[in-house]
Amino acid sequence: MKRTLGRLLAIILVVTFLLGPGLKQVQADASGATATAVASWTGITLAAATLAYLAWLYRPANRPVDWSVKGPGGYYLGLYTGVSFIPTMDWHYKSPDFNFGAQTPYPTTASNIALGTSPVVGAKFGYYFHKLPNIGLEGDFFYSKPSAKSQKVRLSPPFPPNNAIPGSQALFPGQDMNQWTLAIHIMARLGLIKDDEVPFGRLQPYVGLGPGFTVLYGQDDSAKNFGIDGLVGVRFMLRKNLSIFSEFKFNHQFAVELEHQRLKQLPPGFQTQRAMASFDLTMLTWAVGMCVHFW
Repeated sequence: MKRTLGRLLAIILVVTFLLGPGLKQVQADASGATATAVASWTGITLAAATLAYLAWLYRPANRPVDWSVKGPGGYYLGLYTGVSFIPTMDWHYKSPDFNFGAQTPYPTTASNIALGTSPVVGAKFGYYFHKLPNIGLEGDFFYSKPSAKSQKVRLSPPFPPNNAIPGSQALFPGQDMNQWTLAIHIMARLGLIKDDEVPFGRLQPYVGLGPGFTVLYGQDDSAKNFGIDGLVGVRFMLRKNLSIFSEFKFNHQFAVELEHQRLKQLPPGFQTQRAMASFDLTMLTWAVGMCVHFW
């Protein structure tokens, strides 16, 4: 027992050391949300350490794995990468910020704000039922960095003539953004191209839909939101225990709210005008990856 606990502690220390630089970077990016960043990445570190320990405990040298097909269902673990796209959106600036910079004169909407295209990395773990092999459950985690560049936006209603920068246009300041999402999907699939090695079918189109929890880190605040997460894709079984897949994913969050958001960069000598911004965020992702299947 002592040896087991000692090995587990050693694994946690190693994984914490390896993830340390990433934790510091996330903390730097998530200005105004350090506590959330620490809690999130501490949980990720402990989860990674636990998985590493379980992988060591049940390694093939210790307990041989039976890869024979035992049924049409089973577990799978996958890793993937891809690219995300975010359609332009309207940011509704409300609740002028009285404690951080110069407040806006009244609520206004900045139209067609664009966030950048971003690489995506993710992991998934799922299970298809043996008695209902067309139905399954899947947990999905992915990360991206959809940062915004400086851009011209239109204000409605426009700011009054006595404002530091009056009129209906503004230069929206860019900012770094990071997001991670944890989603749970109810999955449905079909099995095509059946053979003796993969009786369910080597070619497997599938769809999934379920709730998602997303944390969006801006430079001055972070937002935590529940939304809708879904995907449609196709998997091809290279072997009975190994597959590749390609999928299109979507994630929609309602009424995301970020405080202390800059609206206009004022001339030298003035503070930046800020307010709380509210917006709906849709992320579209194309991803490719590989799964290992445990029957």
